[in-house]
Amino acid sequence: MEADSRNRRVLGSWKEIATYLGKGVRTVQRWENDLGMPVRRPNGAAKGVVYASPEELDRWLEKQWAKRIPLFKGAARQPDFDSAVKTSQDLRRANQKLVDDLQRNLQSLRDQCEALVEACAAARNTRRMLARAGRVSSFVARPKLK
Repeated sequence: MEADSRNRRVLGSWKEIATYLGKGVRTVQRWENDLGMPVRRPNGAAKGVVYASPEELDRWLEKQWAKRIPLFKGAARQPDFDSAVKTSQDLRRANQKLVDDLQRNLQSLRDQCEALVEACAAARNTRRMLARAGRVSSFVARPKLK
């Protein structure tokens, strides 16, 4: 999963676009509406499914930052935009690593839950077999599972 998500050339939902940019879904939707962020829709639909390319989003971000340069003309020091873009990319990579780790941990938890369910079923079957063989009294206190 993690290799696929990093090598993917198309971001196929608002959630993927927002994650890539390190923002919330509503923020990137607002950017698309107010600032013209490059997002495409299949069949030209006004709402619904969207997709975008990471390269176009990066270029769009650079243009948006470039528009802000005049705000810093009077400042003692101009911001280093290359550094800001690199930092943003590093943060996106770190965010993706966290998402990948979380997905791995969730899968491990699911696997452990499945193993526990199987162990409980095996214990019930063993208890039934022993009860039938007369080795365990028919009344055995069992914890109630919710």
